[in-house]
Amino acid sequence: MKGKYKGKCKVRGFSLIEIIAVISILLVITLVSISGVTRMINKSEDVTLEMVTERIIDAAKLYSSSYDRNILSNLTSVGDESYVTTRALVTLGLVNQEEVDRLEKENIFVVIKLEEDNNLSYSIEHDESLIVGAPPTIMLIGDDPMYINFGSNFIDPGFFAFDANGENITSSVVVSGDTINTFVVGEYTIEYNVTDDEGISSDTVTRTVVV
Repeated sequence: MKGKYKGKCKVRGFSLIEIIAVISILLVITLVSISGVTRMINKSEDVTLEMVTERIIDAAKLYSSSYDRNILSNLTSVGDESYVTTRALVTLGLVNQEEVDRLEKENIFVVIKLEEDNNLSYSIEHDESLIVGAPPTIMLIGDDPMYINFGSNFIDPGFFAFDANGENITSSVVVSGDTINTFVVGEYTIEYNVTDDEGISSDTVTRTVVV
């Protein structure tokens, strides 16, 4: 009859030094991982802010070329500047307020500057001194000049008005000028003016209507 082996298997535990070494290694791995994730997040945020800045500047370019063409005509000498408020861009639906909020600044403007060779530069600023004493602006919707058929009904396509801070003051615009008689061939001029809460008046904006 074979005898049974009754020896005991001795289990060796970890020493304190080994435990500390393992914890140290895990801590280093964790710190490296957190650092990598943080860099990825920061890079993502930088890219997002860059994209938002480009979106706002693109909106300002569209504004100056299609909505308020006078803003560029006022730039006659190298160094001349005009500006567009982000409030106006938001009101017109050219950018979202959420995009503007990403910049985490107040009183944001897009400054348009005439450079050499008639080039235009666009930059984002948040300096309130840019708007001190600045007059409100009026933008016409639709064509100017506007051609209508003899005997047809004339309906003004409309307009927008903003004060220097970009607040919508369209309801304060005063429309005057010629009475359009579509049964009389000729050119008619409509005038638009507005005064803001500070008592500052806009330049007169006109629309020519041709019957």
